[in-house]
Order: sequence, then C-alpha cells, then structure tokens
Amino acid sequence: MKHNLFNIASLHQAIETVINEVKNDGLPPITVAIVDKEGNLVYFYKMDATPSRTINISISKAYTSVKMLSSTKDFNTRLHNERVTIIDFQDLKLTSIAGGIPIRIDDALVGGIGISGRKPDDDHKVAERILEEMIRCAANN
Repeated sequence: MKHNLFNIASLHQAIETVINEVKNDGLPPITVAIVDKEGNLVYFYKMDATPSRTINISISKAYTSVKMLSSTKDFNTRLHNERVTIIDFQDLKLTSIAGGIPIRIDDALVGGIGISGRKPDDDHKVAERILEEMIRCAANN
C-alpha cells in the first residue's frame, strides 16, 4: 500500500470522492494540499469560490503536520500547554490552525494533509476523511 499512497491517480480519486461529499454539505468550499514527508507540495486542489487566502493556509497546515509530527490542532494545544509561541520554532511556514494532519503508514511518516476554507475543526474533520479515503484508494490500486 505504501507505494500507492502518493500515486497521482489514487490521490486524485480519493480527493475527488471527498470533494463530491463536501460540495453538498452546505459548508464553505475548501482547498486541499498534500505534502510529502519533507513538506514539499505533491498535490493541490482548490474548489470553485474558495478564497485565495486558503491556498497558502492549506499548504502551511500540511507542512506543519509533517514538520511537527502532529496535527496542527495538537500543535496548537502544545503551544498553549508549553507556553511557547510559534515564532520560537523559527519556521515562518508553520501554523497552529487546525486542519493539518500527518500521514503515517505503519507508524512511519510519509506526508501531510492540509485543508482550509472552513472553521478549523471542520477543516480537521475533512483532512481526516481524506486520509481515510487515500488509504482506501491505495489499498484498492
């Protein structure tokens, strides 16, 4: 399964499935960013009418999930619990807005997903749904 997770056909199929679900849920449109284990963008999708600001936000969420080895939601909690700021990490690409999650296979980090366009907790839920669908599509290809 590992080698198929970032197969462009599998990625497209997984994201298209989830995009079709979110198109009809009455919530705002989204952008989707997928990065590899180094934080490099490997796939991007922007729904029509999604504000342009969401482009960099979604990429930053995916990047942060890889660099911090956790969801951006958990990273936000960490910042509060440890009483540090995001600036302390000296990486201007980091964000603590929920909606970014790491992609792991057998506990190995292989990439990250970032979603932007909705409330942060809603973005987080869509990211989890995309990960589920990516795994399903990779298993079937």
